[in-house]
Amino acid sequence: MVTGLLNKMMPLVRYELGDLVVPSDRKCPCGRSLPMLESLEGRWRDRYLLPGGGTRTPRELLEPGGAVDGVELFRVTVETAAKVRVEYVSSLAEKSPARAKLETALRLRYRAVCPDAEVVLDRVADIEKAPGGKRVLLRNRVPAAPLEVPA
Repeated sequence: MVTGLLNKMMPLVRYELGDLVVPSDRKCPCGRSLPMLESLEGRWRDRYLLPGGGTRTPRELLEPGGAVDGVELFRVTVETAAKVRVEYVSSLAEKSPARAKLETALRLRYRAVCPDAEVVLDRVADIEKAPGGKRVLLRNRVPAAPLEVPA
């Protein structure tokens, strides 16, 4: 969750246990000494356990699809421990060289991030919005291990 700090009297700080974050060594320019965060990686429950060992955070799963020319919108679904589906929206013609280049780039990027997993590409007309009005860009159908919070 993101916190708006417009209310200077008492900002409402919201967080959810299970967020994956990277702590920062930086100091706040305002002079406060509280710890800072470098980045938000996503939810613990959405991390992907690689078939050959290791994990990928939600950010690592979404990053490869974000900079491919011709991809207008995309969604990543971890279907099984060994199968990742990337749905994408593109207005490029089906048999065009640019479309083939787009699919090659997506496949190479996701194979690098998800070694030992089958990467399936599906061109779709749209990525539908959830009932709340947002698009869910990462779905993990593999149950995550429970979050262990240190005592």
